[in-house]
Amino acid sequence: MENNQSISTDVTIVLGEYLESLTEIDTAEAQKIAEKFLFQIKNKIQVNENLCFDSIKSISHDQPVYLNGIKFISLCEHHLMPFYGSVNLAIYPNNKIAGISKFSELILKLSNKLNLQETFGKEIVEVLSNSLDPKGVFVQITATHLCSDITDVRTASGEVVTTYSSGIYELDHTLRAEALTNFK
Repeated sequence: MENNQSISTDVTIVLGEYLESLTEIDTAEAQKIAEKFLFQIKNKIQVNENLCFDSIKSISHDQPVYLNGIKFISLCEHHLMPFYGSVNLAIYPNNKIAGISKFSELILKLSNKLNLQETFGKEIVEVLSNSLDPKGVFVQITATHLCSDITDVRTASGEVVTTYSSGIYELDHTLRAEALTNFK
């Protein structure tokens, strides 16, 4: 705990010195940057099914639904550095589905906090599974992590791809392969 307090104190001192060095012209821009940063890291709310999926519709659709390329920006909880990319979703409905914009809203809400890419994918699957009770959910996340790119360009990671699945997507490898084919 003392180490965390020391780091917190160091960050506060460095930020304070930076803010004191700004001119009036720089201050407005610094304020915008600080507000964006704080918005990104302070959102520690627990997302539940009612937050995004308040208007679920009953349907009779017995085929997968694919959503590709939902963009996000998040902050790595290890380094406090941005990582960004896109989320691809495959949802095999049981008898409930939500409007397409609700999925983007969910990704936005879950990405606006400190994250690890692996747990980000797991959290998406869990919220969708709890909210929509589908036969299965499959998530693929492709992201660029600035924490590795900034520290040393020679060791930059490029894109990192992670997946997480539940239900039928864990059991049926043909369906999983179909999802991967549909993810562009």
